[in-house]
Amino acid sequence: IFTLDDDKVLGAEAYVSLLSEETLVPPGPTTAMVKGVTNRLVAAARMVDPQVANVFDWEVKVIQNDEVVNAFCLPGGKMAVYTGILPVAGDDTGLAVVMGHEIAHAIERHGTEAMTRQYGAEVLIQIIFEGTAQEWAGLGNSLLQLSYGRDAELEADRKGLLYMARAGYDPRAAVTFWTRMAD
Repeated sequence: IFTLDDDKVLGAEAYVSLLSEETLVPPGPTTAMVKGVTNRLVAAARMVDPQVANVFDWEVKVIQNDEVVNAFCLPGGKMAVYTGILPVAGDDTGLAVVMGHEIAHAIERHGTEAMTRQYGAEVLIQIIFEGTAQEWAGLGNSLLQLSYGRDAELEADRKGLLYMARAGYDPRAAVTFWTRMAD
């Protein structure tokens, strides 16, 4: 029941909330690498899925936390990479596997689909049309706690590989990355 503009609002609310509690990596080689990979993937997503990708406000930050082996992309295109995933990624191509997958979740709108299932349409419609800023912020924060089903994960894997290939990365590198991730 969410519009693309709703995705942007919810993602931005959650992003501000999350980043306020984290330490960001300052500009330098690490952030330049992450931004370079992300920019290539977003450009690919804009070619493959322009109706969604061109609406979102894409942004990526690097969070200093070597214990968290993860990255995310919220609805609306707000992304972060934890430093803990960088050794597992190994290089630009490994990071492209991760970020292509995360960008695909946003493009396919898995976050707002999961929220619709979790809260139910009636509650969400009431918040969308009559809700306060605090209720919107609460929904945004809920995005950080959602998990996706296996179908959504497979869809993000497939679409992420497509973005990788379109961006000039070798999608076959995903096998090596996921092997390292499993280890």
